[in-house]
Amino acid sequence: MAKILENRVVADDFCLMRVEADNDAKMGQFYMLRAWDSFPVLSRPISVFDSDGRTVSFLYKVVGQGTERFRDLKPGELVMDTGAGYYTPAEFEEKYLSPDYGGGASAERYGKEN
Repeated sequence: MAKILENRVVADDFCLMRVEADNDAKMGQFYMLRAWDSFPVLSRPISVFDSDGRTVSFLYKVVGQGTERFRDLKPGELVMDTGAGYYTPAEFEEKYLSPDYGGGASAERYGKEN
């Protein structure tokens, strides 16, 4: 759960929500946000607008019941956030293709060397 620090209308049907959340969010990453228990059923995928490691901001357009509920949230209220970053090609290679990983391409490389 993330505490809302700011949630305001910035233009017709567009709002900016800033939440307190330790993160390593990157531009283009989506968080699945929700502020309800049952209806509407699905969380809403909202892309990261800005982040600084302690807060994440989301710029969203109010288009239906879910985003209408977001618009009505006040600072201090909580929103559920689940998000996972993505790897750059270099990070992916280091994490999954290194000899220390022990599988996949690493095993293939090992086989070619022996």
